[in-house]
Amino acid sequence: MTKNPNPNSAPPPSGEPYLEFDGSTPAAPKKPWYKKKRFIIPGGLLALSIFAGITGDDDEGDVPAIAATQAEAEPAVEDDATESEVEPVVSEEDAAAEAAAAEEQAAADAEAAEEQAAADAAAEQEAAAAEEERAAEEAAAAAEAEEARAAEEAAQGTMSQQGAYRQAESYLEFSAFSRQGLIDQLSSEYGSQYPVEDAVFAIERLEAEGSVDWNDQALMQAESYLEFSAFSRQGLIDQLSSEHGSQYTVEQATGAVEALDAAGAVDWNVQAVRQAESYLEFSAFSRQALIDQLSSEYGSQFTVEQATHAVDTLGL
Repeated sequence: MTKNPNPNSAPPPSGEPYLEFDGSTPAAPKKPWYKKKRFIIPGGLLALSIFAGITGDDDEGDVPAIAATQAEAEPAVEDDATESEVEPVVSEEDAAAEAAAAEEQAAADAEAAEEQAAADAAAEQEAAAAEEERAAEEAAAAAEAEEARAAEEAAQGTMSQQGAYRQAESYLEFSAFSRQGLIDQLSSEYGSQYPVEDAVFAIERLEAEGSVDWNDQALMQAESYLEFSAFSRQGLIDQLSSEHGSQYTVEQATGAVEALDAAGAVDWNVQAVRQAESYLEFSAFSRQALIDQLSSEYGSQFTVEQATHAVDTLGL
């Protein structure tokens, strides 16, 4: 057995002799051909081509698309780089146009701002004027309401005047009165004894409210007279308008009698007969004397025809 000349080397397999070591560095072992780059890269391309041919039409669109994408990407980088390297050139005309446009825009903006400010100011003035008008209207309405309240209180009068007013309403519910007759009734010492001015106030309040119509009162009074006594037409007018009677105005008294005539509510011949009968109850009369009493202006004031009719009816 040969002694191992290199103590650092591994012993040979059993039965094999040691190689002789001459002290030089052994050569590195060579790579196989299939591990070398010059064979791997071409082989890979060849395999890819074979694979593309095997896959057929389905992959024909993909490979060119990938290649096209890569081809497009590469020039894009170059274009970007080119554009970044080239600085844009702006001409003096373009710069002047841009400056003019900016100046025009600034002027338009300023004008719009002025118009808006003017519109806002006008709106504020209009709102202020409307508020002043509303306040003035409210003040006027309040003053008017206060005046109306004061007028209402004044219209109602003092306690005495209000009492006279209520008393006048009560009188008119049960009897007919002329204006002066009601004032006398309210102020008379034999009546309600209110002061004359309070009685007048009560009547004026009735008139202002439209609560009394003196023509209606005269008609009611005329009807009342005819229920209890006989009157000629002129005698009834005198009774209604006399200061010792009901104290209506002549116009009111005449209107009442005319209303009776128009309604057919009175027959003056019948009234003459009633008056003749009344005379004969208390005194004796000749035919002519009774006619004279019935027709005299100091008597009943019937017409001669009405007086004669009454005497004829009674058989004198």
